[in-house]
Amino acid sequence: MKYFFPKTYLGGWSMEGVRKYARNTGWAFLGRIVTFAVSFFTIAIVVRYLGPEQYGQLSYAQNFVAIFSVFAVLGLDQILYRELVANPEKRNILLGTSIVMKLVFGSLSFLVAVGVAYLTQSDQSLVWLVAIVSLTFIFQPLGTIGHMFNAEVKTKYVTYVAFLVAFLLPAIRLFFVYREKTVYAFAALLVFETLIYGAGYLWIYTKVFRFDPREWKMSLKLMIVLLKQSWPLALASLSGYIYGRIDQVMMQGMISSEAVGWYDVAVRITELLTFLPSVIIASLFPALVNSLKVGEGEYQKRFKILSLTTILITALSSLVAYIAASWLIPFIFGDSFVPSIGVLQIYVWSAVGTTCILLIQNHLIANHKQRQFLYYSLMGALLNVGLNMVLIPEMGMIGAACATVLTLLVTAFVFIFFERKKIFISRRLNSRVKIQ
Repeated sequence: MKYFFPKTYLGGWSMEGVRKYARNTGWAFLGRIVTFAVSFFTIAIVVRYLGPEQYGQLSYAQNFVAIFSVFAVLGLDQILYRELVANPEKRNILLGTSIVMKLVFGSLSFLVAVGVAYLTQSDQSLVWLVAIVSLTFIFQPLGTIGHMFNAEVKTKYVTYVAFLVAFLLPAIRLFFVYREKTVYAFAALLVFETLIYGAGYLWIYTKVFRFDPREWKMSLKLMIVLLKQSWPLALASLSGYIYGRIDQVMMQGMISSEAVGWYDVAVRITELLTFLPSVIIASLFPALVNSLKVGEGEYQKRFKILSLTTILITALSSLVAYIAASWLIPFIFGDSFVPSIGVLQIYVWSAVGTTCILLIQNHLIANHKQRQFLYYSLMGALLNVGLNMVLIPEMGMIGAACATVLTLLVTAFVFIFFERKKIFISRRLNSRVKIQ
């Protein structure tokens, strides 16, 4: 049998490594699919209950707050993940410093988000919704512990917490619908979700792994190092949120809350299409980082296979969603969301662009080139804002969907063009050196 199943295949992925990371991907996939399956359909019931206008207000608050979340997270997650993979023995100082940073900057982000909403919104109900959702910044630091489980390829523990949230939150949502609660109650549930994740990770950290949080250390020197490494990612994330969320924020002012609700339904369905590729990429990221220790050739082989696989999965699922859109939306969300059909048939193709951007981001982080990702993200943000300003007044929700798809695909194309150009120039220079 060993002659038919060599130790390496698919571009150098070892059999042992594939089994290890496949198990990790399996746990992550199982957790995500259960979470999506249970949560998505209960959210559909909530959407039907709230209707396009109130659901649009809630979506606006979430997207508005998401833009400020960049300053609460600081782009630390990817850097912390990478460092925990490379230096697991520094767990206490990495976790302690990151949690303190998130707590401080999260509190500041809460104040800024509420202040900006108060100054820019005449509708006080929207200001209150923003204030409630912004409380997630204060409770999210403990979620940082989950990166340790992923870094050590122990995603099953993250899955346990996901299972808890997957069944507890939908039950509460259904109870709120039954009791005819207001939109503010559903906003508060987002804060409760963040709290449950943090408490669950902390319980596993202390009771299962027997680690002591009192051993966490905060290092000012490490904080400065992390800030230097993460600020490009923070600005890149801000740019990403701008071209991923700004369309709904702009539609609130240019069109209506109903339009935001119709549009967000298309966004939620499209997000379902990227969950499997994102789980695969996240689970195999440690393998990519470790392959760099072997050599650049090994890394390139693995990254190529990963890219082709995830992009193909996304493209096929997007095609299915495009074909099924006309009956899928009325069936799940009701006839009041029929205007979402046309939006979905365009927006669904942004899933391919999202997968490409995720691959680009992980590639640059693995190679310590996060500053380059900042440049591509800034370009995408400026392009998206410009397209939205032109297309939303002319085409409404359809224009916003077109702006998002074009932004993602153009950004990915520009990256590929310049990356191939760099490789070509590098090879030409190396060949000249060899000739001389």
